[in-house]
Amino acid sequence: MNEQETKNLELVLEYLDKFGTFDPEQYHPYLAENPTYMRRAPTNKVEDHENIYGMFFEVRDGKIHTQVELLDFRVSTEMFDLTALERG
Repeated sequence: MNEQETKNLELVLEYLDKFGTFDPEQYHPYLAENPTYMRRAPTNKVEDHENIYGMFFEVRDGKIHTQVELLDFRVSTEMFDLTALERG
């Protein structure tokens, strides 16, 4: 890992620590002016669910510009109504 990658990783880890407080005043300083963030939402069955997520960040100029969370499809399959896919 080069020096810039190390700095980016440290930034993301600090951000995640602050993000876990759910206090915008603590985590907003780590974000770009208009960051892109994909957030958790209810399923199409209107049920809340927990899942395993992989998180990816785009860091530019010392700020987080993009945060994407990808869910583990194996965990979510039973939580979503996928019957519409079978009709295709």
